[in-house]
Amino acid sequence: MPVYSRLVGHRPGSDGADRPGAHAPYYLVVESVTDAWEQLLRDLGDDVLTPRELGVVRIAFDYRHEVFVAPAEFEVDVVRVGRSSLEFAVRLHQGGRVAAEAQVVVARVMGDRSASRPFSDRQRAALEAVAVPVTATTD
Repeated sequence: MPVYSRLVGHRPGSDGADRPGAHAPYYLVVESVTDAWEQLLRDLGDDVLTPRELGVVRIAFDYRHEVFVAPAEFEVDVVRVGRSSLEFAVRLHQGGRVAAEAQVVVARVMGDRSASRPFSDRQRAALEAVAVPVTATTD
């Protein structure tokens, strides 16, 4: 599973000044998680699959601890590859523990973004090469 280090950081305010506070609001967490799964796609190389070809279908977050404006580690897994969609599981670590877990489902879309389109054989092979098997849990 790829692990990426990046800063969960505030955007400048409308006046260009830094925003105060250590708490990372939800939109910064969403942006940071998005940066992480997009990095995994870039790491596939040769523009195999670009974020521009994708539309977000579903995104869900479970917060385990408060997320801070601070460096973080992001574990990114491809957990499902469908005909035209794929699912990422992203775990955000700060302070030596999981602070948030995200499920992100994206679909490959037509150029006009009106419908989904299947992955090419090349894209499917690259995604399946990095996909991790999902293990069943017992109750």
